[in-house]
Amino acid sequence: MLLTRSFAQRRMMLVALAGAFVLCTFLALPQGRAFASTLLLFFRGQSIQPYSTSYANLVNAYQTLQELEKLGTLQGKSPTVLNPASSISSAGGTAGFTPAQPATLPTGFTGTPSSIKALGPSTATLTLHKATADAYFKSIGSPQTMPAQYDGEQIVVNFPGVTLLEYTGSKGGEVFVGEAGQLQVQVTGNATVAQLRTWLLQLPGLSSSTASALQNINNWQYTIPLGIPTDKAGFSSTNVGGSYGGSGVIINDNTGIFSAVMWQRSNGTVTLGVGGRGLTAQQVQSVAGSLH
Repeated sequence: MLLTRSFAQRRMMLVALAGAFVLCTFLALPQGRAFASTLLLFFRGQSIQPYSTSYANLVNAYQTLQELEKLGTLQGKSPTVLNPASSISSAGGTAGFTPAQPATLPTGFTGTPSSIKALGPSTATLTLHKATADAYFKSIGSPQTMPAQYDGEQIVVNFPGVTLLEYTGSKGGEVFVGEAGQLQVQVTGNATVAQLRTWLLQLPGLSSSTASALQNINNWQYTIPLGIPTDKAGFSSTNVGGSYGGSGVIINDNTGIFSAVMWQRSNGTVTLGVGGRGLTAQQVQSVAGSLH
């Protein structure tokens, strides 16, 4: 089932700021564990690299990556929702950092958030099992099998804390300010991270164009791959100024409904995003540059 467009736009911020592969599918996201997709990437996220793709390929990637749990056993939970917080300081206490706040908002918006949400850090461990994976592949009619060296391999994902502040305009429109710490992924066992990643990129059902795009990313262990559905939105690289400044990408929904800027702070400590419903790319960039 696909989410409604309005909810998907809000969901986009949570997914994006946690560094998930599907962070750009803000037009509509399937329900479920959006963060499961991060298991494929094995990065710490010190830079953002956008690439052109299609909405259909993004949905395909998400649906394929959801099947990772069928390759073994999962301990812990990948986070799926942000919880309401009573104040900005309370949200910061949950997430583990002081949330960035905008000094500048478009006309008609006040500096008091209409909604404050947060998510605390968590850990999930996927232990791969050859027998389980091979049975799953057989059940879907795939000849693929898991190499014996990956049996018992563990993928440990440390999900960061996340905060999301929402501001509502007096004449409509919304501004979202999101922030997250750095995702960390560790692999333990006989295989190297590079070997395991190469094999996962060959999962049945993953489109060849998506696999190729990920394979061609330089410095993949330190990069957030940001697939942009160019049949739905336009994008360009950008630099954000101010005390939370850094480099990233600005996204323009070509329907005129939603724009967003996502970037890494220059010191590499956090990922940030500002999105706006009914706002132009220039307006969201102005909000981003005013964070303090």
